[in-house]
Amino acid sequence: MRQYLRKPYTPFPGTMPQFPFNLLPLDLRRKMTAKGKPPYKDFNDETGMIFVHVPKTAGVSIEASFFGNDAPRAGHRPIVEFKTRDPDRFRRYFKFMFVRNPWDRLVSAYFYIKRGGRTERDKRWKGFVDRECGSFGDFVRLFRTRRGSPFRMGKFFLPQYIFGIDERGELCLDFIGRFERLEEDLEEVRKRTGAPASELQRLNQSGRGDYREYYDDQTAAIVSEIYWRDIELFDYSF
Repeated sequence: MRQYLRKPYTPFPGTMPQFPFNLLPLDLRRKMTAKGKPPYKDFNDETGMIFVHVPKTAGVSIEASFFGNDAPRAGHRPIVEFKTRDPDRFRRYFKFMFVRNPWDRLVSAYFYIKRGGRTERDKRWKGFVDRECGSFGDFVRLFRTRRGSPFRMGKFFLPQYIFGIDERGELCLDFIGRFERLEEDLEEVRKRTGAPASELQRLNQSGRGDYREYYDDQTAAIVSEIYWRDIELFDYSF
């Protein structure tokens, strides 16, 4: 299998000495800077756990597995927000997130937007994608333009590592699981935390074929340029 170059995409510096605040969508920036109640929910205090929900990594299923179907959703909040809002709870609680192959995750995010997503913003992006892109390949190639930058298009297209780093740009979690071995890594979280076992519900699935079928050499290389840091940090390949 061809190994694509891990070349830095232009908006990213080669190193990340601090949190890349300027790359976040505006709504996420506002949440992180708003004063008032921290991002912690009651279920964080009840379980002693912080789950960082990276978009399109089976997060809805994971939240239901640990916190129940009726628990309020934590949202896609970066770990740095938990750390800066309440350092004491951050230190005491078990912190984890799941990651996914970047090529696979992008296909999943694309079809999520094509279906209209959940929010009005998602629907506006669906309209943009429908107008500008006749195919998934067109969508990926659009990433190289300013108006199609994945950092403009919101949380579903942000690099995954952004959700797991602190203000110094360092990963600060107790465990990072993988979508590709979801059940095994969920069991590891249960072992480490003592959380009760519960059946994993496969929620919010997109239902499609192998992600490799959607790429050619050019589009696979574009993804490797944009998500190079995820590829290196989490050891993924096409």
